[in-house]
Amino acid sequence: MQALHKQMRKCAIPSRHEFLVTKLLTGNEERIAGVIGVDFQTGGIIHIAAKTVILATGGGELYLVNSNMP
Repeated sequence: MQALHKQMRKCAIPSRHEFLVTKLLTGNEERIAGVIGVDFQTGGIIHIAAKTVILATGGGELYLVNSNMP
């Protein structure tokens, strides 16, 4: 995940933390065109339209070996 975050910062790609995706939105070509989800910090429902969506899940505490920072 650190390598992904580094490249995202380098390319000025926005990200969301503490965000639960509840629905993937598809476009006319059956490709992912965005998401709808809950922002845990505000409690709000958010719609995000995007050309590209990268889903990165948590769960580092579930596995003995993970790349989460301590």
